[in-house]
Amino acid sequence: MITTDLNKESFFMISSGNWQQVVLSSSKKEAIKEAFGIVISNPKEYSLSNVVIVMDISESIGQLTLEDSLKFTSILDVADYIEDENMGNAIRLLFGNV
Repeated sequence: MITTDLNKESFFMISSGNWQQVVLSSSKKEAIKEAFGIVISNPKEYSLSNVVIVMDISESIGQLTLEDSLKFTSILDVADYIEDENMGNAIRLLFGNV
């Protein structure tokens, strides 16, 4: 993937368990939804740990800091954060015991 400074979307890296994904998205919430859409569609292939790491790569590069761009969040907090009831319930059902 490649983008320019004119693009209002940012690169986000989302990681948990045995996977990580880089997403070009307009917001952290949308990036998480995209990543988890893939993960919950195949729970036998992907695992989750208790923590999800979300990093705004574009912010890190632009500000040369991790202070505002790197977040460690519990998996159940992510299920609430995305404000998508169906996906949140799927995350809780499939991975609530991690």
